[in-house]
Amino acid sequence: MVEHCRKAFGMANFLKVDPMPPCPLRGGMVDLIFGYSVFSRLAPHCADAWVGEFARITRPDDLVLMTTQGRSFIEFCRQVRESGDCSRPWFASLAKAFVDTDQAYRDYDAGQMLHFGEGQHGSTFGGSLIPHGCIESIREDFDLVDFIDDRAIFAAGAVEL
Repeated sequence: MVEHCRKAFGMANFLKVDPMPPCPLRGGMVDLIFGYSVFSRLAPHCADAWVGEFARITRPDDLVLMTTQGRSFIEFCRQVRESGDCSRPWFASLAKAFVDTDQAYRDYDAGQMLHFGEGQHGSTFGGSLIPHGCIESIREDFDLVDFIDDRAIFAAGAVEL
């Protein structure tokens, strides 16, 4: 993917990093961080560590743009579970997620990060939903510019810190 991005977007630098920070960049070096479908996969401790790393490597007033799954993903998991469709490994994993749908909605609406996973990649990976209230409380290092949870605009909710 890094090589594809380098060919497609030659005016930027791309690098592959380990699941947990730090990354090899020096502090204050980065103008823009963009992650598509990254925070929708990270376990809470890993997501928090990366937010801290982003604060270290960006300068004040730079942008960090991330996508995450929105509230509607809870319903999607319920539908997968009820359909019994485990034809793909991802669906089999989703069928085990947020089994208590009502509690998942309450937790999401209370601003709690929701995560499911089976210990992949040293327990750094799985599936996560990061609601607006959680984003506001993650770090004092960033100002929240916008939080959009509208599938008509984005395939996944987008967060701009």
